[in-house]
Amino acid sequence: MTINEQIESGIATIVLTADTAESVVVPKWASVTIDLNGFRLTGDGANHTIINRGNLIVRDTSVAKTGTIRNDVLDKCCIHNDFGGILTINGGRFEKSQRGYTVHNWGQSMTINDIYINLSDGTVISAAIANGFYNPAENPDGVFCSTLITGGTVITTGDPNAAVKNDEYGILTITGGYFKSVKRALNNWNDCNVTGGTFESTTGAPIIAGSYSSPGSHCE
Repeated sequence: MTINEQIESGIATIVLTADTAESVVVPKWASVTIDLNGFRLTGDGANHTIINRGNLIVRDTSVAKTGTIRNDVLDKCCIHNDFGGILTINGGRFEKSQRGYTVHNWGQSMTINDIYINLSDGTVISAAIANGFYNPAENPDGVFCSTLITGGTVITTGDPNAAVKNDEYGILTITGGYFKSVKRALNNWNDCNVTGGTFESTTGAPIIAGSYSSPGSHCE
């Protein structure tokens, strides 16, 4: 069975047993855990690798921690947490070779407890992790997106916008993790609260707070 077929059949925990080229959609009604188990999920070559509209947990229980989600499509993500989605990332390596966010939250909530992203080839020119809406017109109902990051490593040694970006309608909390980028480790345009973590930038201030529109952003 494919991953999508397992989700549709109601299987609650899906464990990869081989490298898989499939784009996965978690529907609103589903509550599922995907265990990468040391294997690679690479998408179908045309879409986001995972779109979550339900309740999704991603983890990697392999000893070597080699489980990977990859996306090689322009302006598509490894995981896009869509409207109403609840996403928890408890591990895994995330890879992106084309422009676009690696992980993007439009959903109800996203929690990242452990993640490894190292975008070092210089081709990715968007944020590795993004919360909220770059274009507010994409959010006609004015829904706020909440992201909590408690740990992980996010390195962007090419020339992206940021390791982490918090856009309009985004509520971001960071309590831990390591974030490094060329221009800025954290780029905030709405509401954020940072109580922990390490932020490094090689060419400028590691944390930038700006404002697209009124009211302005703030980062505590």
